Amino acid sequence: MSAADFPNDDRRLLYNSDAGNAIARRISGKKNIEEIKTALAGTFDEMAGAGVDTFSVVTSVRFYSWIGPSAVLEVKTGWNDGFDKAIEAGVDLRKVMAGMCHERGMEFMPCIRMNDRHGGPVGKIIRDHPEWQLKELSGGPGVDFAQDPVREQLLAYIEELLGAVEVDGVEFDYMRWAHMFRPGQGASHAHLLTDFTRKTRKLLDEAARRRGVKRLILGVRIPQTFEECEQLGYDVAAWIKEGLVDFVVPSDFFFIDLNTKVAEFVKLTEGTNCKVYPAVHPGIGVGYEAHYHNVTTYRAAAHSFYAGGASGVQAYNYQYHWLPAYDPGRKYLWPAALGFLTELKNPVDIARHDRHYLFNPLWPGGCQTGFRHDDRIRLSRSDPRGSQRFRLYENLQDPKLSALMQLKAVGLGEDGAIRIRINGEPVDDRLIVTKRVNKGQDSIKGKKQPAFVRHTIQLNSPADPVAIIRGDNELTVELEPGEGNGDGAVTIDDLEIYVYVRRGR
Repeated sequence: MSAADFPNDDRRLLYNSDAGNAIARRISGKKNIEEIKTALAGTFDEMAGAGVDTFSVVTSVRFYSWIGPSAVLEVKTGWNDGFDKAIEAGVDLRKVMAGMCHERGMEFMPCIRMNDRHGGPVGKIIRDHPEWQLKELSGGPGVDFAQDPVREQLLAYIEELLGAVEVDGVEFDYMRWAHMFRPGQGASHAHLLTDFTRKTRKLLDEAARRRGVKRLILGVRIPQTFEECEQLGYDVAAWIKEGLVDFVVPSDFFFIDLNTKVAEFVKLTEGTNCKVYPAVHPGIGVGYEAHYHNVTTYRAAAHSFYAGGASGVQAYNYQYHWLPAYDPGRKYLWPAALGFLTELKNPVDIARHDRHYLFNPLWPGGCQTGFRHDDRIRLSRSDPRGSQRFRLYENLQDPKLSALMQLKAVGLGEDGAIRIRINGEPVDDRLIVTKRVNKGQDSIKGKKQPAFVRHTIQLNSPADPVAIIRGDNELTVELEPGEGNGDGAVTIDDLEIYVYVRRGR
């Protein structure tokens, strides 16, 4: 692997900030506009120092203008005294932030949360039309984008925004909260979102001509699977083929998905200028709430994404590393955790350092998109064999690398045993070390687990290497016959792969 294997993209590291996570808490409590600007400058100094290329910030949520004045949407006040002071003083902080980003060599993009349902107040168009609300869905009221006035109001806000602020583009965050239409109606209404995207492109192109710039970019955050995109009404292929969007961010709702089919998204962009920036999130999965990703797991994700053809990554919800609201003991990680992201800009350098892959279940009970992201193998006496896909781009024939796979067989009887195959080939027992943990696992060590047997497999033994494919692999596990497996209900959980770079070789 060398630098020649990767495109020389100007944009490698994107940072998506909700209005609160890197801005609002920095400006809260400030006495005047000058103090607010000083606090903002400190934030952007840290972002630029970390190597952020594109900074997008949420400016519209639930059909409110969240930051800055608007004659189209209601302006949300009362949620942060810093923003309120700016509004009272007639200062448009969007312009201030755009200027600060440009001074530091970063792109500035307003982000629109397309149908956020976190709860809290909603804009007038949602209040005035309860019949348009997506009441079938959990969370606060969303709005049905099948209604023409809904799309028209958002287009009017985008036009106003482009006329008011010298932005570098706009980002649509469809992953807050994914549903633009009533459940089951997404696929049949996909043409409406495509038409909306065409009209947005037209507004961006008109604004670019007025300003005398080549192009204003449009980015979209979308689900990480084509199945979800299709069901929800996102015709991503059409958006890319028609040149409507400049980058796509395949993303889970809240976690990193190492099985994201990045290469498939990249294939859609062939012959276009559209780029793919998969998302990295601090969260690991449901049940792992006491834990966040670290630099080794971020490296693993970025290594896979680059190998699939990604042009970079986008950080999302990154504030979980440092906000006291989530974990008071981690406050010191601002801005230190930004250094994790700095490492992700250089794919060649990533390959020189250890990587830790987590193929844990993300959503055992189902995600907000309506899909379950839980590939765990579940075994029983009546169905004693199962398989799980894991995507790994590692050359384990490289003598500089040492690789271990680890998995937990939860519910395996005292005298029970399992057979393990990888890509159809049996793994030699001599490569497997087992340890029974009768106490199970508490949340300090990961996800709570009852008793399990940990299996650690040496993947690249010089004498007997496991047949790992560079790309999609298949883990197959089968219960050994016999009474030792108790009732036979066994779940294979916490699938992990450690790749260590041997030094001095």
